[in-house]
Formats: sequence, C-alpha cells, structure tokens
Amino acid sequence: MTGWNIELVDSAPKQLNEHDCGVFVIKYMEATSSTTKINWEKCQDWQRMMPKFRAELADKMIRTFANGSSKGLSFSLGHPNCLTLSLYQNA
Repeated sequence: MTGWNIELVDSAPKQLNEHDCGVFVIKYMEATSSTTKINWEKCQDWQRMMPKFRAELADKMIRTFANGSSKGLSFSLGHPNCLTLSLYQNA
C-alpha cells in the first residue's frame, strides 16, 4: 500500500479473552484517530476496564438515539456475555 504509514506497536494493549474484540477495536480506533500522540503504556489496563468501556459505549449510543440523531440503532458484540443493544424509533 502506498500513502499509508504503518507503525508496529509492541506495547499496545492485548485482548486476554475471546469476547472483548469488538470493544478493543473501538478503543483502538478512538486512540489512533486522536490528534495527540498515543502513550500505549498508559493503556495497559484496557482489559480490566472493559465493563466501564461497555457502559460508556452503551450510554453514548442511547444518548445518540434519544437525541434523535439516529432513526434506529442496533449493536452486538456477538458473545452471550457481551452487550447487545437494539433500539428502533417507530416511523
């Protein structure tokens, strides 16, 4: 690929189970889309923070829906112990 900067980061937080991959992807996207330099060493507690991250994500989606910013919302991380959220407005 041309025009892409690739950075290998050994210190990036690692997922330690089989069902937090969706939230890890979201957190990586948030971190890498920031305009500030990422200090990956400070992100090592992500696995422990998963319940908090899930609650924040659910809160953000519910607020978006409640504010009328979305006609419908469906979210699932595909594991029975993970958050599944589906909200739809009647037309």
